Amino acid sequence: MTDISTPLTEPVPPTLPDTVLVQQWLEAFNENPKQVLDYHGTYQFAAADDVVDSSIATEQPDNVYVINVMCQVGHSGMGFRVRGHITGTLPFVCDRTLDIFTQPVDISVEERFLITDNLPKEYHNEEWVTQYADEADAYGKDDLFELRDWVRQWLVLETTGRHIKDASD
Repeated sequence: MTDISTPLTEPVPPTLPDTVLVQQWLEAFNENPKQVLDYHGTYQFAAADDVVDSSIATEQPDNVYVINVMCQVGHSGMGFRVRGHITGTLPFVCDRTLDIFTQPVDISVEERFLITDNLPKEYHNEEWVTQYADEADAYGKDDLFELRDWVRQWLVLETTGRHIKDASD
């Protein structure tokens, strides 16, 4: 097992797909609408992947951080739902001392996405789709869902903000 508290010096091959063809999920849900597809494993993010502060990326450009991911994809009305749990340890810059320190990350998320091919014909116009879902949350059956990028975005969203190093460290 890889110790996620320290950056790796050599990359480990990813154990999760970076992308999934939405058509694969549609076929699975057509066979069994109640089916839930499980994905679990790790992704590696380098400092250049924007999951760490730019000053850390400058100081430690070769570090790679392992993030554990467990997620489930299920059918949800006219689309699909992704539930995920993302854990790991990332470096941060203390806003008070400007020291670099590591902190555990533990994120639980649920997000729904629209599959435009599932819509009744009267809803196939772009105006209706943009009222129902942000353009980034609407997929066609031939589109790729970028699972790795979805994880990266949640890491950025959930770790952006003020970080203070604990005085006991």
